[in-house]
Amino acid sequence: MPDLSVNLAGVTLKNPVIPASGTFETVDAPLPPLDLGALGALVNKTVTRLPREGNPPPRIWETPSGLLNAIGIPSAGVEDFISHTLPMLRRQNDRLIVSIAGFSVDDFVRLASRIDHTHLADFIELNLSCPNLSRHVSWSTDKKLLFQAVRKVKKAVSVPVIAKLSPNVTDIAAMAVT
Repeated sequence: MPDLSVNLAGVTLKNPVIPASGTFETVDAPLPPLDLGALGALVNKTVTRLPREGNPPPRIWETPSGLLNAIGIPSAGVEDFISHTLPMLRRQNDRLIVSIAGFSVDDFVRLASRIDHTHLADFIELNLSCPNLSRHVSWSTDKKLLFQAVRKVKKAVSVPVIAKLSPNVTDIAAMAVT
């Protein structure tokens, strides 16, 4: 068997195969007949600090060109996630990327710190591609807020931080090097 291991921000993954956020999420549903431990890492469905229902249905709409979605990041909240989902995911794989969404810079910092203190996350992913602030400014298009969130979370946690950016900008590279 060839060695497919990769180093991501100082953390060794057995391979570069990482499923999308939330692919293998719920404790209540049976897991698919797949060895989740064989994946490079698992990523949870984005979690918020407080519980939220997300958007009302319909959340997905088929168009002639594909699918549109507006899920709204439903979440049971971080305490439920830490009690139920996080241990289940950790049993499935020895590498975890915990995806979080905040609605202010302080919210991101508090949530990331709470996750970091569990010592169960190998990375923290800041979902900066979806949530909107109360003043209806998207993280994905406000370079100053994006930079503040990443910088402050990096200072607050002991694990590498990944910024999940939106492709819905004119120049994603400019957002990434902010």
